[in-house]
Amino acid sequence: METAGVDTSDLDGLIDDLRIAREAGVAALIKEVYDGFKVSLRSRGVVDVGAIAAANGGGGHRNAAGFTVPGPLDAVVERIREGLR
Repeated sequence: METAGVDTSDLDGLIDDLRIAREAGVAALIKEVYDGFKVSLRSRGVVDVGAIAAANGGGGHRNAAGFTVPGPLDAVVERIREGLR
């Protein structure tokens, strides 16, 4: 990100763009922050991303939610996958 000159705040609207993709029932944006990873989740239809966020100490609602957790990144991705099962 730094090499490309992109500020992480520039990514905030990207998650909504990902959600509108016809093939995507769920979109996740994972950003590294000073104490771990910030996860933003969006969904359409039946998937309740609010429940996934709540299970990881975050909040939101059925179609838009988020949480912040320590990582490594692969463990963060696995938390999301587990919530989708």
